[in-house]
Amino acid sequence: MSNPSSRKKALIKFALHTLLAVGVSASVTAIAAYWVTEQSDRARHRLKQELLADIQSQSEHQSAAITASEQKLTQHMQPFITRLEALDSQMLSGMQTHQRLQNALDTLANEVAEQTKGIQTLKKQLRAVEQRPSGNTVATPKPKKPSPSQVVTKDLPFRLFDVQKRGLSYVAIIGPKQTSSVSGLMVLSAGHRYQGWRLDSVTREGVQVSQGHNQLFLTLQGGA
Repeated sequence: MSNPSSRKKALIKFALHTLLAVGVSASVTAIAAYWVTEQSDRARHRLKQELLADIQSQSEHQSAAITASEQKLTQHMQPFITRLEALDSQMLSGMQTHQRLQNALDTLANEVAEQTKGIQTLKKQLRAVEQRPSGNTVATPKPKKPSPSQVVTKDLPFRLFDVQKRGLSYVAIIGPKQTSSVSGLMVLSAGHRYQGWRLDSVTREGVQVSQGHNQLFLTLQGGA
C-alpha cells in the first residue's frame, strides 16, 4: 500500500482533473466518493490484519493447549504402556517356555514309543521261548579247560531267554526260569554277575557263565 503523501498527491491530482472535466459540483461528489472508497479500503485492510492476528493468536493458543494435553496424556498413560511392555515380555517368555516343554514332551513320547516297542519285542521273544519244547541243555565246558564241577544247566535258578547285539557287542537277556513278566528279565553283558554267577563272555551262539570252578555254556536252544 502507498504512503499518505502519495495518496494525497493522487487525490489532489484526481480533483483537479475532475474540476476541469465536469465542474465543481460533480468534482466534489467524485472526490467524496473517492475518499469514502479509500477509507473503506483502509478499514477493510485494518480489519483483515486484525482478523489474521486474532486467528494466529488463537491458533498458537490452541497449539500450546494441544501440546500440554498430549504431554499430560502421555504421563498418565506411561504406567499402562510400561505394564503392556512387561506383559508382552512375559507372554514371549511363556511362549518360549511352552515350546521347550513341547519339545521335551515330544522327545519323551518318542522314547516311550521306543521302549514300548522294545518291551513288545521282548514279550514276543519270551512267548517264543515258552513255546519251545523242553529239553536238556548240555553243559559245554570251556575248551581245553574241562570243569570238575557236576553242576548241570537244569540246576541253575535262571535261564537264557535271548542274545541281542547292541552296537559292536552282544548282551544276554537272562531271568528266572519261572518268570512270566518282562520286568523280571535282566539285560547283562560280559563281566556282569547274576545270582552268584559271572558272565564270562556273551556271543551270538550263547553265554559262558562261571561260579568258582563251575563253568557252563548256555545256548538258546535248551534255555537255562
